Amino acid sequence: MNIEDKIKLIVDALEDIKAQDITVIDTGKLTSLFERMVIATGTQPPDARNCDNVRVKMKEARIRGQHGRPKTPATGCCSISAT
Repeated sequence: MNIEDKIKLIVDALEDIKAQDITVIDTGKLTSLFERMVIATGTQPPDARNCDNVRVKMKEARIRGQHGRPKTPATGCCSISAT
């Protein structure tokens, strides 16, 4: 699966949970750590299932390297990487 397919899968998973302001940033020229960053906001209270939805979709697509950092209670933030 190429990077564009992975990004589409992640954006679709975020849309499934009604994420808003979904932004994809091309970081390939800025760092060698990762090619893209996806940022989104939501109007619902933070919920662990929000990040889990993205991880589940990635696992179903057999994308390796789905690492999640649990959301922080104050912000509801989480991070997920795909390889």
